[in-house]
Amino acid sequence: MEGNFLTSKEVIQLLNISQRTLTRKVTSGELKATRKKGKLHFPKDQFKGIVEKQEDNTTKIFEALQELKSIQDNDQSFKTVEKSFEALQKQLEIKDKEIERLQEQIKEKDLYHHQQLVQQQGLTKQLQDRFLMLEQPDSNKPKAKPKKRKKKKKKDGSNKKQQAKNVANDQKKERKGFLKWLLE
Repeated sequence: MEGNFLTSKEVIQLLNISQRTLTRKVTSGELKATRKKGKLHFPKDQFKGIVEKQEDNTTKIFEALQELKSIQDNDQSFKTVEKSFEALQKQLEIKDKEIERLQEQIKEKDLYHHQQLVQQQGLTKQLQDRFLMLEQPDSNKPKAKPKKRKKKKKKDGSNKKQQAKNVANDQKKERKGFLKWLLE
């Protein structure tokens, strides 16, 4: 018989009310109760809807708690993703600054190379102008004969070596003079 009845303590917990409110509900007839050995016993049938509601509420609360836990897990994941995103943004800012610095270096080098090119073009133009100012050899004019040097004969053959050195020195002098004249 105990299986079909609830004690006062169980009803108080079930309805979430005080002892005094329970007594008032029994006195007013809202709740059916029987006395056995001086204690109130309440038939379970009258609480069937409440128990079902509580079970539904318990299920809903459990589902809400699971959803809340899922949200918290998602929030943790979101925070992790957010931190990763912030770190990537900082790396991107660093890379952007490095790109700007490298672009400035490229501009400076391009400007330097442009100045060098202009300077070389100016020198080339000067050389072309001076070259054009040189007299063109006439095919009608007789060519100047190179001066003949007196040959000294030596027995050991060093005369030929000396002649080759003299010719090389003369050619150097002529080239230096020509370059000085071009660069003036």
